[in-house]
Amino acid sequence: MIPIIILTLTCISAVNFVIITADDLGTGDIKYAPFIKELSQKSTIFNHVWGASVCAPSRYMLFTGIETYNSDIKGNSYKNIVPQNNFIVKIQQQYNYTTIISGKYGFGPITTGFDKSYILQSHKDAHFAFPKYVLENNHIVQLNKQINKRLCLSGKCKSVDIESLKFTLKAIEENRDNKFIIYDMPLYNHINTFNGKNYGYFVDSYENISTKYNDDYRGYLAMIIKFDKRVKEIYNKLENLNILDKTVLIITSDNGAELYYERGRPTFKDPFNSRDGRKGNKRSMYEGGLNVPFIMHIKNRKPEINNTPFTFAKVSNLIENIINQQSLLINKDKFIKSEYCEQRCSYAILDTTTYDKLVYQNNRYELYNIKSDPFETKIINNITIIDYLKNIFN
Repeated sequence: MIPIIILTLTCISAVNFVIITADDLGTGDIKYAPFIKELSQKSTIFNHVWGASVCAPSRYMLFTGIETYNSDIKGNSYKNIVPQNNFIVKIQQQYNYTTIISGKYGFGPITTGFDKSYILQSHKDAHFAFPKYVLENNHIVQLNKQINKRLCLSGKCKSVDIESLKFTLKAIEENRDNKFIIYDMPLYNHINTFNGKNYGYFVDSYENISTKYNDDYRGYLAMIIKFDKRVKEIYNKLENLNILDKTVLIITSDNGAELYYERGRPTFKDPFNSRDGRKGNKRSMYEGGLNVPFIMHIKNRKPEINNTPFTFAKVSNLIENIINQQSLLINKDKFIKSEYCEQRCSYAILDTTTYDKLVYQNNRYELYNIKSDPFETKIINNITIIDYLKNIFN
């Protein structure tokens, strides 16, 4: 491993962390989020961060520090098992942080690692903005007595995103004098959740979007706007409590953008360039599925662009280095790898020195060099490199 020093945090003593993770937000979607876009110009932007290709393994990596290929969580079909020895437990017990999670969790009741929680306990629950129940600190809380589309669209249902934001803001205020780490995980931009006019509580954003777009596309932009406003509310809370200067704020997404929908059906159109021209989308091993936005804001720090490739599992390493060394330091791996398994398995492996990338998907191997071909348009026929990367992954 080669340590890559990015910058030094000489003025931060006790450091808090707030990690805001969108659902299916593409790297190209940031241009429609005015606050995040402005904030990114004063932040460190990491250009080559891999989540997983779907929700569950990405979130699992973030708070456990366990890579997909070393994990039982390789897709959205999984058992609700979280190991006792993982990153968030270490942060809680070794570093004495208050650990908090709010929003889309999906691994059953909290069994380890988090002191406070307001969660959707199953992945299925996270496909609807107005669930009947949530778990607050492992106690069942009824959010809505009855649910139907007309009721919710009229504003009479409680949105889990609004309630989880309230929980996050309250947790920040209650722990202003403590060291804390918060994983804030709203449902934006999950298309299945908000398809068509099923927006309910963010119709205000929807109605301000140009009618040149169809209802589905307007809904997609409305979700980006709502996510942007959520980030701004959290930022303002930290600033108003005078703890922004000792808080590391991370804005990211669990995986690449989902397929767009038209009249409830998926389409391969990309009207907003959500993938920044990259090949693939959510569920694929191409950069459009794996590469996620990753913005780290530290007040009064010089903005920077960083192209070091790493996965979500390495975020734990980054956080520990900030705590221990007061520096942003990433241990650069020679290879980064990702694996996705549901009905069948696929994987990707990247040589971070040569930028040769091997994709195994749909029972075939494809080799690219994403330095010379970042959009993965030219398959390279080099059996030697293919065999080399296959052996490394295995």
